[in-house]
Amino acid sequence: MPSPQSAIAALTHLLETGDEADRCYAAQALGVFGGNATVDVLIARLRDADIDVCVDAAEALGKIGSSRAIPPLIETLKHESSGEVCTAVTIALAALGGREASSALLEIAAQRPEWLEMDDDWDSWWDLQLEAIRGLGRAKEARTIAILIEIMDNHEHQDIESEVLKVLAQIGGQATDILIQRLQQGTPRSRRRAARALGAVRSAEASCALSRALQDDAAEVRSAAISALAEQGAEHYLPAILLLMRDESEAVRSAAIQSACQLASPADSLRELLLARLDDPSGTVRNGSLHALSATIEKAPLSAEMIQRVAASLEDSDPIVGSSVCALLSKCGDAATIPRLTALLAGSNRPPMLRRAAAQALGQIGVTNDDLLQALTEAIGDQEQGVCLAALTALIDLSAREEEMDSRPLDIVIAMLAEEVQVPPSEAEQEKAGAVEPTSAATQERSGMQPATSTLDAIAMESAQAMLDRQGDEGEAEPMDDETLHYLGLAERQKKEAERMQAERTFDLADDLRRLAARALAESRDAQAVAALATIVQNEPDAALTCEAISSLGNIAAHAPSTPGLNESLDLLIARLGSGDRGCRLAAARTLGQLGNRAAIAPLLAALADEAGDLRIEAVNAITELLMQEPGIDREQRVREGVATATIARQFLSGLDDAAGGVRLAVAKGLARLLQRKELQGFTEQAVEKMIAAALLDDGQQSRSMGRIIRVIQADLGAEKLLVRLEAAQESASRRPIIKMLEELFREPDSSAGWHS
Repeated sequence: MPSPQSAIAALTHLLETGDEADRCYAAQALGVFGGNATVDVLIARLRDADIDVCVDAAEALGKIGSSRAIPPLIETLKHESSGEVCTAVTIALAALGGREASSALLEIAAQRPEWLEMDDDWDSWWDLQLEAIRGLGRAKEARTIAILIEIMDNHEHQDIESEVLKVLAQIGGQATDILIQRLQQGTPRSRRRAARALGAVRSAEASCALSRALQDDAAEVRSAAISALAEQGAEHYLPAILLLMRDESEAVRSAAIQSACQLASPADSLRELLLARLDDPSGTVRNGSLHALSATIEKAPLSAEMIQRVAASLEDSDPIVGSSVCALLSKCGDAATIPRLTALLAGSNRPPMLRRAAAQALGQIGVTNDDLLQALTEAIGDQEQGVCLAALTALIDLSAREEEMDSRPLDIVIAMLAEEVQVPPSEAEQEKAGAVEPTSAATQERSGMQPATSTLDAIAMESAQAMLDRQGDEGEAEPMDDETLHYLGLAERQKKEAERMQAERTFDLADDLRRLAARALAESRDAQAVAALATIVQNEPDAALTCEAISSLGNIAAHAPSTPGLNESLDLLIARLGSGDRGCRLAAARTLGQLGNRAAIAPLLAALADEAGDLRIEAVNAITELLMQEPGIDREQRVREGVATATIARQFLSGLDDAAGGVRLAVAKGLARLLQRKELQGFTEQAVEKMIAAALLDDGQQSRSMGRIIRVIQADLGAEKLLVRLEAAQESASRRPIIKMLEELFREPDSSAGWHS
């Protein structure tokens, strides 16, 4: 790591002599790596004529952490009228800590400065007060308690009760008594907030108070108390929490289930209580019980009798619950449940998400028989595409089994891909042929039917509808938290988007199933699957299907590079790289990188001249992968015309001049890896110089990313060249990206984003 002294000197000079923008950029950078040597010059900027410079100087002093900055920061706080500056100063004092800083924060928390400006309808003091009490809480400053009580009791203050209670919990000691008092008195909202805050307090008094709150009249308080006891790890109160699994409130029952599993080992007594909750009137509680049971399996398996009791809930009226049952049964791996899951999969009147979950479970249990294969074969011709994909994936999962069968599961998927499995016509095709009357949107809504659409659309619609149906069935007896409301809003948007997409497009079911089969084969490690995919790449006119097949070959190559037949697809992929559908060309470039055969380097280099920027990016990434891999003997034999690594490096250097920023960044990342090779290290200086030049293009949008890459290559060389450019720059706009790169070069490693991001 180079010494930052030269950079600090240059930035200090800029902080004293530059324009407003220069002074801001310099202050920000010095806060990152300036150190104690820059404290005095930053203190001077607290009185800068430009407010933004004052703010940046205060923030920088807080990051550097020198106690020498505390008196001037306090002085600024006593006379500055700008709320923005005072807020930055308050945050800096909170970061610096110590008794002197805490005393200043206490004054700000207790009383509004007369000289502070109002910001329209917002009082800037509210920001200062909140930051002050947060800092005092981190400092565990007991002198804060009286002020915090006054803030909570004074209704003219802003409502920051939750924050105040958290601070009291941080302070502890006498402050804990205040929290306990709040838990026992006040409105339900205040009691709930106090319970949540007490979860962070590790004391017998706090746990005892929370245990008494388990009998509170308000369900929201009982629920918060349960969660707080679990957060404390208060196992002593587990019996009381278990009793609340029968509480009248759904929210309380759910909290009790979750907390009990946090506190208890998977004893049969706990599992019996969870199994009893499978009859709960709330689908949320039933689902929570299943997830809790699932979590216990890792420590101890369920008994056969317990598994059968779980399987009985496959008939649950809530499809989300039934889907969770399927997931739990798949985790148990009990072959005795296969007939019930098979019957569920075959039930065309069942919700699609439930049947999809059944298919997934059948694949994961891993026990194969002819009846099961027949059910899965029929399911891949189902009208519901989510069910089709799950059935195909299940067949792939089962194909890994070595059992003797009349028909291998994998053979069925390959037959599907080769159009050897007959599927029923879609509803749209039947309507076109006059076999059925067109179904109106209203009828579809009443019946739960959906016209054929893409697989992802169908899955999104069924998941969203299940969530919204549950909301309607169970009413709104309990208030929903922000996270639940957000999820429901997302579900509603997913449903509307899927409805819009299905209205705009129609899909041929047979074609869609073949694409799903190609996607499912990505999980295979079988030579016949590779051959089937290669046949599609060679002969298939459907670009979407070809793209799926190419991507699946890449996935197989990435995860099982020794799979027989992969190298036979090399020429086919090179041909797809050179012409045709854009999506197929992109997929071909990615897959060639995964294939590991350096015979692909020459055609990939040719693709660097393609007019499509995204293809150039994929080609760069693929070439990098090929050069950084250790090729196998079989692959090396296929290299017909090698390309010297120096030639590739020069080609990459030219790519740093590319008009597209994304290509430049991809090339820089590739070079950072390639320059690790001994024979290419002679290109280092030229690469760093060109990366700096590339970072200055497009108003320096990539300056931070390039700075992180240069840091990995050779940080001291990058700093040397950047300082030369900083001195020569004539405008602040030109200096800003240079300063950003310097920040990334000298930033502490643990606070820097990865160079690859």
